[in-house]
Amino acid sequence: MISQDYQAFMERIYHYEVPTIRQVQDYVNENDLSHRMQMISRIGDPSLAFTLYFPIVVGINFRSGIRFLGAAILCEWMNQVLKWILFGERPYWWIPEAELFSSNPRSSLILLEQNRMTCETGPGLPSGHVMINLVIWLIMADTISGKILSKLNETSPIRIFVNRLVWFGFITMQLMVSGSRIYNLNHFPHQCISAFVCGIVVIKLAYHSQGWLTTHSRLTCLIKSLLFTISALGVYQGLLAQGINPDWSIAKALKWCKHQEWIYIDTTPFYALVRYSGAAFGLGCILPKAKVQRELNQSELYCWSDQGLRIALGIVWGMVSSLMHMMMPRKDLNIFYALEFLLNAFSIVFIAYFVPRISDLVFKRNLNIAEDKQRKSAKNKKSE
Repeated sequence: MISQDYQAFMERIYHYEVPTIRQVQDYVNENDLSHRMQMISRIGDPSLAFTLYFPIVVGINFRSGIRFLGAAILCEWMNQVLKWILFGERPYWWIPEAELFSSNPRSSLILLEQNRMTCETGPGLPSGHVMINLVIWLIMADTISGKILSKLNETSPIRIFVNRLVWFGFITMQLMVSGSRIYNLNHFPHQCISAFVCGIVVIKLAYHSQGWLTTHSRLTCLIKSLLFTISALGVYQGLLAQGINPDWSIAKALKWCKHQEWIYIDTTPFYALVRYSGAAFGLGCILPKAKVQRELNQSELYCWSDQGLRIALGIVWGMVSSLMHMMMPRKDLNIFYALEFLLNAFSIVFIAYFVPRISDLVFKRNLNIAEDKQRKSAKNKKSE
């Protein structure tokens, strides 16, 4: 069972952070920024990491895109496991339930201003939005400043200005996403701060470390990709074996959400598991392929028009997959989760494998020829 000392410690933290949430809500409401806060949460939706931001990054630079995908998968997995283990409450159900406010209902009524973005069903610690958005925008900033701006002279005023603008945008986005999550009553402030720290760890493990990109066996890759699913389910079953219901937060969401139609299946822990498990399986399918391995080493060869085509095709497929997701039947959850797994797996295969092949056909490029030219030029330099 959950330690009583841990529960008491977290209760004290929630108590001290409630005034901060109230101040954020008061400021947003006084300045009529509610719709903007909700829009920021939509822009920061973790699902967009796979359907929008991944196509953009992999279109700009293939190697950075695959590293981005690995970081996004690890981020989603880590976030889910930590949420199951740490039992974080969410403000929109903790405030009315807390004994602190039971004798003073007026306080909870003032604080509890819910909206369509409020009623997420998973535990709250750490924030999934903040964690994945740190990964998304840090890699986006690194890709733009390191790949696109590298074509400009280091002392170029344009490069210096755009580079500073990119990193200023990164910091601004993190603050805005955290503020929107606090305003929407999705998270307490400490849950956003801890998510920021976890996101940095993910960047170090999956983006800066690139050893996992080199692989020799498709079976090994598939086994590693399935380990995400197996380990997450192992944590789930382990909690059940200890008499703890990992889905405890869903009941609280159903009880305290102002409108039941604001509760979406997309926010459940199992949907997140299916999303990143499918993406991991798709990555495991394509990573050992020789063409993908060559692409990882030759992505710098491609021109602006090639990058534009790849980004456009990837985003179009992301839109198509989002429409397919909306159309999927939800009466039988087992069928829904199975279809979502296949859709997410195929989306990665299409964006990271078929889109580059389409680009090769359009620009009449042969990767083998490009590789031979590189080898010949290297031999000529050695002979000189």
